[in-house]
Amino acid sequence: MIQVRIKPRDSMRGLQRRAPGQILAWIGLGLVVLAVVVIALDYRSSRTPAPSSTPASTQTTATAETSTPAGTVAPSETPAGDGKTVVVVADGLNLRQEARGDAKVIGRLKKGDELVYLGTSTGWYHVRTEGDVEGWVAAGSSYSKLQ
Repeated sequence: MIQVRIKPRDSMRGLQRRAPGQILAWIGLGLVVLAVVVIALDYRSSRTPAPSSTPASTQTTATAETSTPAGTVAPSETPAGDGKTVVVVADGLNLRQEARGDAKVIGRLKKGDELVYLGTSTGWYHVRTEGDVEGWVAAGSSYSKLQ
């Protein structure tokens, strides 16, 4: 009688020698890496981009038809101070419809423009221009300052 011995393939030898603890360790490491990637992507998607400024040559003037619609004021808005103004520091600063970096731009402002201060929402000033257009500007010291 002929006996046939089947040899395991070389590629399978490594798997046969791995202890169950090693396999669980690799699975655990994979789960940790996956969790880090998910957290990083969630953090990046929750951040709002900084307001962009546009050169003075592309400035436009906002019109009364593009004023802020009712209900866009953030619930955390701080009431306006009496007679306070916001001075534009960055030339070409965006006037936005809402207090968000991705909100619609409804006008561009020039360095030195003085705006009527209406309130504050985290990182943003609610303002009114000389043309009675209400909007939001970034509150950072390199964009605007409250006086």
